[in-house]
Amino acid sequence: MNKEIKILLVDDVKANLLSISNLLESDDYDIYTAESGNQALSMMLDHQFALVLLDVMMPEMDGFEVAEIMKGRECTQQIPIIFMTAMDNDDDFIFRGYKTGAIDILFKPVNPEVLKGKVRVFCELHRQKELLNTSLADKEFLMKEIHHRIKNNLIMINSFINLQKTSLRTEGELDLLSEVESRITIIMLIHEKLYTDGNYQDVDIRDYLSEISKNLLEKFNSNRKIELALDIQDLRIHVDTAISLGLLLTEMMTNTIKYAFPNDSPGQITVTLKNSDCAEEFIFTYGDDGIGIMEEKIKSNNNSLGITLIKGISQQLRGDLEIDLQSGLKYKLVFAI
Repeated sequence: MNKEIKILLVDDVKANLLSISNLLESDDYDIYTAESGNQALSMMLDHQFALVLLDVMMPEMDGFEVAEIMKGRECTQQIPIIFMTAMDNDDDFIFRGYKTGAIDILFKPVNPEVLKGKVRVFCELHRQKELLNTSLADKEFLMKEIHHRIKNNLIMINSFINLQKTSLRTEGELDLLSEVESRITIIMLIHEKLYTDGNYQDVDIRDYLSEISKNLLEKFNSNRKIELALDIQDLRIHVDTAISLGLLLTEMMTNTIKYAFPNDSPGQITVTLKNSDCAEEFIFTYGDDGIGIMEEKIKSNNNSLGITLIKGISQQLRGDLEIDLQSGLKYKLVFAI
């Protein structure tokens, strides 16, 4: 053991504090003493204790009251409490002790070896807990750093793409690079949200898809009057699924903005995502009221890159994709997570 493990002894009798301090001193704990409940509670605000040895019968505030206050405070509710008392060993007392939060009760006169053994066990548990917390903190820092660097690298790649655009002359080449840039932006957004939220497992899908769709409209829509209607359930979805849905929405919206509304005609895009009747199954729908697309192009083996990616991402999600060519173009994807 070492001095970083702090133990608080609470007893209104100085002789008791002195004898227990001397008993535990040989194990090299950092011992603190308090002669009243109020003094003990005040010390807990300034120190992180591994264990509290608490006398029950004290004037003004007894040990039960101190324990109840400790369990009501967020900063002290996890500190283990061992009650020490000279009262009779009866069931009502023991029941009250455990009810108020004790992990153990020792009756005076306390057997020194029993006390030392119990203290050693709970202090070792505290040490292991601190090691685990440190490990988790290190892991969180590392994950944040990874996501931050990935996001910065993706920003750099997009910058290179923008520089490359200045040397291109044909509209087709510019469109192709813009689409690549959009796909990179989708992945960059997810890493930004993971870094900001500190949650590396799942993301707020409503917020994520809303941001993607608004970015795409600003990027490709220019001055055309294309309205966006979103109805996305408030859900947190695993990052892998979120990225796939983001890429799927990007391909669908890019195709719509480029081809569905010729001659700058107005139109509407509708996106929904909701739970189906099956709890683990989701329904993603996308639709526009544009000029649509020929059925032969959907069924052809020589699909455009956009259609190919939409089908591929749907398969990656292990979903069932339906395409409706009546009144514009509509997709319905049913998938499970």
